[in-house]
Amino acid sequence: MSTPSTARQGHVAALQWGLVQAALVAVGGGLLSGYYDLTTESIFVPGWVLSAQAAPLVAFVVGAYGGYTWVSGGYASTTREAHRTRVRFVAALVGLWAAHLPVELGLLVAVDSALLRAFGPPAFTLLLFVAAYLLAYRVDPAVFRRVQERLAPTGRRAESQ
Repeated sequence: MSTPSTARQGHVAALQWGLVQAALVAVGGGLLSGYYDLTTESIFVPGWVLSAQAAPLVAFVVGAYGGYTWVSGGYASTTREAHRTRVRFVAALVGLWAAHLPVELGLLVAVDSALLRAFGPPAFTLLLFVAAYLLAYRVDPAVFRRVQERLAPTGRRAESQ
């Protein structure tokens, strides 16, 4: 099999870096705004809290540009395995993010704690990134193949053998 094109690898790296940058900025902004919510009684939110909540979009664009130039500039490994690892990271991150939303919202509604409302979303985001990193970079790829074979329909299993 051939190595994926540099443009395709650049797009995946752009998505990976954009998501990572946006999440890091969102965690920082969430921690700062959560701290502000817990320590003040003010009704009006200052401008820095609003800008901290809007900053992840800018961070996504900057991260995406950095990720694309990282791969297209020749600084990253462009092997097939490196590309697969980046794809696994993005897929794990998006899948975990989609799976965690109902859990986080249910927990926020059920517990209704000011501390959880303030610091819960940044903590969940950090947990997601650690889990996605472990799944993509530390788990043996053979585990993914075995799970994929178990989840595949029986007709598809017979075709691949």
